[in-house]
Amino acid sequence: MQTRLRSALETAKRVGVVAKEQELTFLAAAVAYYAFVSLIPAAVLALIVATVVGGEQLATVLLESTGQFLTPSGQEVLTTALTASDGRGSATVLGVGFLLWGTLKVFRALDTAFAAVYGTEHESTALDEVVDSIVVVLGIGASMTLMFALAGAFAAFNLGVGVEALGVLSLPILLTAAFLPLFYRFPDTTVTVREVLPGAVVAAVVWTAMQAGFQLYASVASTSAYGIVGGVILLVTWLYLAGAAVILGAVVNVVLTENRVPGTATQGTSVGAATTTTAAGASDTAVPSKTPATDDRQFQGHREPASEYMAEREPRGAPDVADLAEEVEELRSELDGFEEDVEQRTVDRPQLEADLKSYVRTRMRQGKATGWGPYLVLLYGTVMSLGAFYWLSGWPAVAAMLITFTSTLGLYVLFVLFGGVIGAVRTAGGIAERLR
Repeated sequence: MQTRLRSALETAKRVGVVAKEQELTFLAAAVAYYAFVSLIPAAVLALIVATVVGGEQLATVLLESTGQFLTPSGQEVLTTALTASDGRGSATVLGVGFLLWGTLKVFRALDTAFAAVYGTEHESTALDEVVDSIVVVLGIGASMTLMFALAGAFAAFNLGVGVEALGVLSLPILLTAAFLPLFYRFPDTTVTVREVLPGAVVAAVVWTAMQAGFQLYASVASTSAYGIVGGVILLVTWLYLAGAAVILGAVVNVVLTENRVPGTATQGTSVGAATTTTAAGASDTAVPSKTPATDDRQFQGHREPASEYMAEREPRGAPDVADLAEEVEELRSELDGFEEDVEQRTVDRPQLEADLKSYVRTRMRQGKATGWGPYLVLLYGTVMSLGAFYWLSGWPAVAAMLITFTSTLGLYVLFVLFGGVIGAVRTAGGIAERLR
């Protein structure tokens, strides 16, 4: 019992170390940002589909429900998009385009996260990327739909404590089945279902706990405390923790796979085989020795001639001590040379691991934001989305949405301008110092 507990604690500690080394929070922030951006066109498409199915009556109900967080001009734009055929078609095309773009970005973020955790370099074809994107949409989309559907059913219908408890207990199993293709497909290495199952279970359990926690928070917290701002912050936080849970599952799979790698058992087997082979070889080449049975036969009438018996045991002369010393010195010199050759060929494991980690991180971060960049991008996208849907109206709202949907383009432009200003100031200061 103590051994199992100690092993579990060591595994948990190893998971924490690997998660910290691979910057799990950094990767989860990127996934949360792109997932948040993808939700906006997905919501617009859902509204359009609902109005097409339900007609103008459902569109009127939806528009009335949005009056508390949209300006009159914003309501007018949304009314045109939902009721007019031209506006509905344009909104559908834009929504589909931005949804595909956001989905691909979520795929790239998850792919980068899995490659960093598994320590592999991503190399895939366009077909592989399309298949992976479909896996992301089906896996995460089905998981979120399943959670929200169960939560809505429990809230709308009084199904009883037993049915609700059964639904909560079955949710981790259903989420595990939804996550399993994602954990099996994304690693750029050969894995089995048994190896990726623990990570899917961990992600499913964490998602279930998050759903229960956020449901409790939503039922206790005031709905009008922060309005739309509080809702967006809560949604972004949920997406961040959801992405962290998925990446944590990948870390768990990697750590458990490392623990399953055969070590001393394989070595013991090979050593045992070598020992058996050596013994067999020795037995084949060993010189037969006189046994007590042979000596007994000499006293039972089967004696060997005395001359032959003495000839076998006659000493052949003592070896030369000088020759032996010379041979020993030659063997020592050869052994020293062999040891030096082995030391030169042996790789220092800590140095090799450090070099490999540095190489992988350098390749993975080429052309990507580092440090606080992803968090600034996440904050920037959140503020611009809030501005587009609450504070702005008309063309400024459309411009804000375009900047948000083009990911880090606007933020990178600001970074470049800011860096250019700093560079110009430094250049001017250097020229002034030289003139002095």
